Amino acid sequence: MIVVSNTSPLCNLIVVGQVDLLPQLFGTIVIPEMVYHELLANGEHHPVTETVMTVDWLDVRAVDDQSQVMILEHERRLDPGEANAIVLALELKAGQLLIDERLGRREAKRQGLKAGGINSSFG
Repeated sequence: MIVVSNTSPLCNLIVVGQVDLLPQLFGTIVIPEMVYHELLANGEHHPVTETVMTVDWLDVRAVDDQSQVMILEHERRLDPGEANAIVLALELKAGQLLIDERLGRREAKRQGLKAGGINSSFG
């Protein structure tokens, strides 16, 4: 099963020292390039950056349909990471999208994705 993640679930699990749960539960986690850049935004010595740069279970992918990303950002008012994660999950026909933000989860479900986050018990 392909699992795509937005920024928040990864950051939150890294901060609380539980990020190793993700590969245990899902194996490889796919993230869009935008999410990768958001994860690195705190600088090279930040715990999130250090973790993202060293784990071997993250797969960074480009999103093909940038017009759909723009629609989600402008019409649905999603942030770039959420919009890219939703579009990538659709493109890859992902079995799960990890996304914590309520608006993003709502849009993902509207698009037919199975979406949840660490705050929603992956449901």
